[in-house]
Amino acid sequence: IINLPKIHNVLTTAGALTPMPLIAAVTLALAAAAKAGWGRLSSQTYRRLNLGLATSSLWCVVSILLAPTLTAGRTIYVQPLLGYAICAHMFTAVHC
Repeated sequence: IINLPKIHNVLTTAGALTPMPLIAAVTLALAAAAKAGWGRLSSQTYRRLNLGLATSSLWCVVSILLAPTLTAGRTIYVQPLLGYAICAHMFTAVHC
C-alpha cells in the first residue's frame, strides 16, 4: 500500500467536486428556460445543455462505480454517500 500524505485526500475531494459549479449553472439555466416555456427549451442551445447535463451525470455514475479501479483501490467516500450520488446522477440523466 502506498503511504500518501493527508493532502492527497483533500485534493482528491476537491477534484471530485470540480464539476459541481458547472452542473449547477446548467441546471439553473435549464430551469429558467423551463419557466419561459417549451419554445425556449426546444431551441438548439437548451437541447445541447440538456444533452450535456445527461452525459455528465452518466459520466459521474461511471466514475463512481469505477472509482476503486481509477484510484488503485483508494476511496475516501462512505458507501451510503456513493449510493446517494449514484441515485441522484441516474435520476438526473433519466429525466434529461
